[in-house]
Amino acid sequence: MTARLCEDLAERLGPTRFGLWFERTARLDLKADRLRVTVPTRFHADWIDRHFREDLRTAAARTSGSDLALELTVEPEAFPGLAVAAPAPVPPHLPRRRRGPSAPGQFDLRFDLDRFVVGAGNEMAFHAACAMASGAATFNPLFIHGGCGLGKTHLLQGICRRLRAAQPEARLRYVTGEQFTNEFIAAVRTNDLESFRRPYRELDLLAIDDVHFLSNKNATQAEFLATFDAIGLTGAKIVLASDEHPRQIRQFHQRLVSRLLSGMVVEVQMPDAATRLAIIRRWAQERGFDLHPAAAEALAHRCIGSVRDIEGALTRLEAITTLGLGQAPPPSNPGQRLEIGMLLISRLFGEESREHRAPVRVDAILDAVAERFGLDASRLTGKSRHKRIVLARSIAAFLARRMTTRSFPEIARAMGRSNHSTIFTAVQRIDQQLASSENVCVNEAGPPVSLRYLLDTLEATILRERSATAG
Repeated sequence: MTARLCEDLAERLGPTRFGLWFERTARLDLKADRLRVTVPTRFHADWIDRHFREDLRTAAARTSGSDLALELTVEPEAFPGLAVAAPAPVPPHLPRRRRGPSAPGQFDLRFDLDRFVVGAGNEMAFHAACAMASGAATFNPLFIHGGCGLGKTHLLQGICRRLRAAQPEARLRYVTGEQFTNEFIAAVRTNDLESFRRPYRELDLLAIDDVHFLSNKNATQAEFLATFDAIGLTGAKIVLASDEHPRQIRQFHQRLVSRLLSGMVVEVQMPDAATRLAIIRRWAQERGFDLHPAAAEALAHRCIGSVRDIEGALTRLEAITTLGLGQAPPPSNPGQRLEIGMLLISRLFGEESREHRAPVRVDAILDAVAERFGLDASRLTGKSRHKRIVLARSIAAFLARRMTTRSFPEIARAMGRSNHSTIFTAVQRIDQQLASSENVCVNEAGPPVSLRYLLDTLEATILRERSATAG
C-alpha cells in the first residue's frame, strides 16, 4: 500500500517536487489509523506540513479508502546517509573551515527553487535557473549577476538541489570563487594539479558563486578557463554568479569574458514593492507569524534594500516578540503563532523612523549619484550636456525632491542651477521614464538597467550611509 501511496503522491506533486521532498528525505508508513511521515529535520517537517499536508491526506485516503490522521516525526538518525547531515571531507592540504552552505556539495536547505519568491526584478533569472536545473536550457553557461542579498546564491544552490533530486547520480559541485582559488593555490604549492583538476573535469554541473573573486588573479583565471573549456566539451553545465556583469569585473581576461557572454547573462534586481510584500508574507507564514496586513505593508515600505534587509527585520521582530517586548505577550506554547501588528512595527523602527523624518542633504544625494555613475560630483553641478551627465543630474534632482524637504528653487541653488525650472523639468522627465518602465545606461561599458531599480538602489544606499554616519 505504501508503494501505491508514493505513486499517487508523485503523480499529484510531479516528479521534481516528490523527488526533492519525499524520495530520499522522507519515509512514509501507512498505518491502519494514520499516515506516519518521518523526516530528518524540523525544517523538513514544517515545510511538508505547510505545503503538502492536504496532498498527503488525499493520497492516503485514496490508497486506504478512509480518512487518516497525519503524523509527522523528526528522526535525524533515520537518515545517516543524507548529504546535508554530514560535512564534506576537507582535503588534507586545505585549512579546515567552518562548515556551511558554501562547502562543496553541501546546500542550505532554505535555498530551494520552490521557495524562491518570483517578481519583476528576478523573473528571467528564475526561469533560466529552472531551465538549467531541468536540463531544458539551450544555453551554457548561465551567468547571474546583481547586488548583494538579492538571491544569486539561492538560485545557484537551488539549481544544484533540484538537479540532485532529479538525478541522484549526477556529479555536481558548488563552490565559491574564493574556494576555487584556495584549492588551486594549494594544488600548485603541493605540485598536485592533477588531483585538483580531475574532480572538476568529471562534473555534470559546476556552480561557482562570487566568481568576481577571480579578478586580478591571472593564474587562477587561466586555470578556470581551462576547466571551463574541458568540462564544456563533455556537455556539462556551468552556472556562475557575480556582483557585477562580466564586462564590469575588473581585470578579467577578455577570453574569459567572451566565454561568459557566449551563454546567458541575466541580472537579478532589487525587489520592487510587490515582490517585497510577497517575500514578507511568505517568510512570516513560515516563521509562524500572524502579520497584520498593515504591518506587512509597513515592512515592505521600510525594507527597500536587499532581501537580507527583510530577513533581518523579521528576525528582529521574532526576537522582540519572543522576549515579550511587543504589544502582545509571547506565545505560551510552541504551536501558538506570533501576533505582529503596527505597534510592534513602530517599536522596531522607532529610532530609525525618527532618522528618516530628518531631511537628507542634497550634497549627499549628489555624491551617491556621482559615485554610481562613476563621475565627480562637480560634473553634476556643472554645465556639461553630455547625455550620461544629464541623466545623472536629472536623477539627483528627482531624488532630492523625493527625499528632502527642499523646494524646487532650493534644490536648484544646491545643484548650481540659476533657474528652478530646470529642476522641475528634470523631475518631470524622470517621472515619465518611470511611467514607461524605461531602462537607462549608467556607464558606457555596462548593460542598461531598470530606472526604477536604479532609483531604489540609490535611495537605499543614501539612507544606509546616512544611518552609518549618524551612528
